[in-house]
Amino acid sequence: MRRVLALCLLGSLAACGGTPEPAAPPPPAWIPPDATHQARYEGGEGEASLLLRFTGINDRYRSHLTEPDRLAALAKAVAPCVSGGIELVATYDATDSLGRLVLVVPSGRLTCRATATEGGLDVSALTPLSTGLAAYRQGLGATRDMRILSWKAGVLIEGEGVGTSSATLWLAGQYPEDGSTFSPCVDVGGVFRCPEDAERSAGTTTLPLSDPETAKALRRVFPR
Repeated sequence: MRRVLALCLLGSLAACGGTPEPAAPPPPAWIPPDATHQARYEGGEGEASLLLRFTGINDRYRSHLTEPDRLAALAKAVAPCVSGGIELVATYDATDSLGRLVLVVPSGRLTCRATATEGGLDVSALTPLSTGLAAYRQGLGATRDMRILSWKAGVLIEGEGVGTSSATLWLAGQYPEDGSTFSPCVDVGGVFRCPEDAERSAGTTTLPLSDPETAKALRRVFPR
């Protein structure tokens, strides 16, 4: 009896008939913060214009992020998928040492369309945005500071019309990610949504629509 009790104390409560520990809450969805600094890149022919917004980014890093040649390459790479200007939001949270680079496409400016399929929502058409962002981050990491390679990178699409929301797709599948695939877990309307048993770091170009609420929210952002 003493041995059984000891095993119960060492093992999980659930294994001994007790109450299991509650599952960890999902991480909060990422929302662009108020910018402390801004800069602009006026794109030329065949380029998108960029509004750069910075929060928690020091002067040295801002100088790296705004190098004209680097921005020109990014503006040219994303141009096939957008009409008009978009934003590049760079944030750094010192509390968890986590940096983020997110392209924000305002409502009505996305020209590459996601497609509903039997398997889910095919977002492969959006890869000019994600591969352009990945190359931008790769260049910074290779020539300025390799720690930038660990920054999360994503694409936020603002929905069209009244009552629509937004969706943030995070690059995933490799390290550092090359932008060819996305995580199956997305931030939609300020809520982190992840399919059951999905691996956040797995790469895909088709977002699962098995959860009705997620499917409804994504269809508002990506109308047919």
